[in-house]
Amino acid sequence: MFPAQGLTAESEKATRLSLFSDNWNCVYPPALEGNLCFTLNGAENLDETKLKLKIDGAPVDMVPRIIESSRLVVFPLLFGVGSHDDARDVNREMWSRLLGSPFATTQVINVPFDVEYAGRSIMAGTEEEPLPPSFRLLRYEDEWMLFGFGAALAVIACVLYIGLRSSALRNRSAVSQVAASDLPFCLGKLQMSVWFCLIFAAFVFIWAVTGQLKSLNPETFILLGISAGTSLAAVMVDQSKQSSAADVEARLSAMGIRDAHDAARLKALVRGGKGGHEVGRHFDIPPAAGDEQTEMPVNTLSELHRRYLDLTEPYRSKGFIRDLINDAAGATVHRFQMLAWTAILGMIYIFRVYWDLQMPQFGANLLALMGISGGIYLGFKVPER
Repeated sequence: MFPAQGLTAESEKATRLSLFSDNWNCVYPPALEGNLCFTLNGAENLDETKLKLKIDGAPVDMVPRIIESSRLVVFPLLFGVGSHDDARDVNREMWSRLLGSPFATTQVINVPFDVEYAGRSIMAGTEEEPLPPSFRLLRYEDEWMLFGFGAALAVIACVLYIGLRSSALRNRSAVSQVAASDLPFCLGKLQMSVWFCLIFAAFVFIWAVTGQLKSLNPETFILLGISAGTSLAAVMVDQSKQSSAADVEARLSAMGIRDAHDAARLKALVRGGKGGHEVGRHFDIPPAAGDEQTEMPVNTLSELHRRYLDLTEPYRSKGFIRDLINDAAGATVHRFQMLAWTAILGMIYIFRVYWDLQMPQFGANLLALMGISGGIYLGFKVPER
């Protein structure tokens, strides 16, 4: 692939930069696997180290290949290249400016570039009619973009489906008779899943536009570590607590509800209009042992269902937002602030990836803030009932 406009230049030895193309309508791909190619006319031997390229005003710190037989100069179009950190940062910023926000403008754009040889700027066009050199850049390809979006949406949909239908995003069951889909949502697990989905979607999006597989930075792993550590610590805190769950399980078993399957069957019977049936027709009620105090007898399935709801009320979900913000005593500031920081930083993460095509760098202060927020959440979680 080659530039769509020709370049010419005068020098002491009449070296000229001219068009080399067999396709006047060529377009460079967004995956940056193409080469910016042109020929230098003249007789002098070419030194590739004397050739300097600027794309959209930004210097490209790369030595080209020169094919002497045809005097063809080949500059690879690569993302994030350079001989030192500053040059690599300039290169990434240049491509981020050209490829970032891919849906904000046309899919194909004209990109200006300049070439110098031995410090002499090479003019475009002719002496009578100079032209600014440029090449046409395809900012993204529909197929790769659709594939990237499809992969990201598929993973996010799987996380949501599993989270809603199982205990993946919920607290562990303290009472075995409570179904997994009725358990309260866990703030720590939600935070971990949010950052996993965001980082996965960002990685796929950057790859679909730039073709780069090295977009992950150290802060990405710190984010995952903070969220995973908070979730793991929250689960350990929950497991270490002593509660009345064992007593609730025993009382439900005495009424014939021994596990979540029995609870689901009871719910289905009541919804099916059989709430007036006697309990003994559907559930085996074990006899009381000796002088053991038993529950007040329940005669109908409706009464049994109401008793089940009363006993398991502290262990069932009260709604997505209420589960995340409330503890046993009601709404709490420490849960709200952790949820708020996760939401706002998540939105910033999405927009920065879209604009810059790079994984955002929050810096030490914001990462410390996330760690402190998670620590406060865990500290207040210990005395929660």
